[in-house]
Amino acid sequence: MKIMTPFALLAASLLPLTASADLAKQQNRAEPMETITVTYREPSDYALYQYTTDMLVNFRLQIQADIYQQAHTSIMKMANTTPYMSAMNQTPEQEQSSTE
Repeated sequence: MKIMTPFALLAASLLPLTASADLAKQQNRAEPMETITVTYREPSDYALYQYTTDMLVNFRLQIQADIYQQAHTSIMKMANTTPYMSAMNQTPEQEQSSTE
């Protein structure tokens, strides 16, 4: 019995080491490391790409400015038109004169 207790404690203390060793073996058998493939392009290809990107950015900015300008113009037209007369936007004096 005296020998069994230290042996059990020794075995219990070694269990985490064996578990971590098994985990390390599984990780070593995992998928290989990721590789990155680099494709070198001609300077003309890069210049064409850069030109196209710049052209699309400018086009998007022009459309955004055009939308803003159209909205501003529409709002100004609506503000300058004669408002529709209804009971909601009549003053109390106008209501009295219209009922008489």
